[in-house]
Amino acid sequence: MYPSKGGIPILLNEKVIGAIGGSGDEDVEVLESALENVISNM
Repeated sequence: MYPSKGGIPILLNEKVIGAIGGSGDEDVEVLESALENVISNM
């Protein structure tokens, strides 16, 4: 689903940017889950 090379996947980057741009609790949860996915894929 995500490219395994080149650091953080582009789709994940878009989710992180969207989470940072928002101010709702759901956005925070998306950001946290995205960061967890990055760590688990390292």
